[in-house]
Amino acid sequence: MLAVIAAEHRKRGDCRLTNKEVADVAGVSITTVKNALRAARGLNLISIEERRLGAFRNAPNVVRIVSPEWQAWLRLGGGGKSVPRSPTPYKNQRSRTSKRAWAAEGQGGVLVRLPRFGGAKEKVGGDGTIST
Repeated sequence: MLAVIAAEHRKRGDCRLTNKEVADVAGVSITTVKNALRAARGLNLISIEERRLGAFRNAPNVVRIVSPEWQAWLRLGGGGKSVPRSPTPYKNQRSRTSKRAWAAEGQGGVLVRLPRFGGAKEKVGGDGTIST
């Protein structure tokens, strides 16, 4: 979540994204964004300028990185780089063929692919009958 703030800070010099926009980019909830910003402010990593417009309207907060170490890291090229997601499949994800075979087994038959019919799928029942 703070990586989104760092990337925006590198581009513009500060971050003017709303909490919802930061949450959407980071893939977390708005509450998580608020908690992380509060914790980072408590550690003196960032400053938050609240911009109130009226009784019930606010402009997006301006978040600035004030930590000298973090600013130096950003100047050296840190932050703002994205890492591609891992191609690892989910734990319960099955391939299409295994799903079909599993469904056919559940109906008391075996899924068979016959090449002479252009790859048509037919189900061979337990008694040897063939159905399409």
